[in-house]
Amino acid sequence: MTSSRIRLQRQCTEQHPGKYVNKRLNRSQDGFTLVEVLVAFVILGLTLTVMMEAMGSSARHLTDASNYLRAAIHGESLMESIGTEKPFRNGSSSGKFEDGFRWTLTLQPLEISAIDRGSSRITLWNVQVTIFWLDGSKEKHTRFETLRLNGERSAEGST
Repeated sequence: MTSSRIRLQRQCTEQHPGKYVNKRLNRSQDGFTLVEVLVAFVILGLTLTVMMEAMGSSARHLTDASNYLRAAIHGESLMESIGTEKPFRNGSSSGKFEDGFRWTLTLQPLEISAIDRGSSRITLWNVQVTIFWLDGSKEKHTRFETLRLNGERSAEGST
């Protein structure tokens, strides 16, 4: 302690013998005041609120990413099935997957793409696949589009 503080402490002790006056002079022995404790709890509460909101937002983004990934897998499988399980036909079709995702498939031949090559006719098709799913009460969707070639054999004798 500094000499002026020691002098002040002695002076207070002489004026008020038996009273504890050291409390105000030596702040290192003090605890936290009620205001300091309340401020600490407010800061802690705000920090925890922000952290919980960030974690909740993270979980929502993870669910969205998972749904978009499943939609992409469904879309790819539908596109791969064209020409094998699903024939090339002008128009739209729709259905539902086992996990609740729905789909629409639209096939349109492009006018300029018909090429006669001997006994084969090659057609370029515009393929659109749209996958729908429910996210809470909102319906979300994603769409995939590509071009596919289809070679059809003509009957013998026709060109």
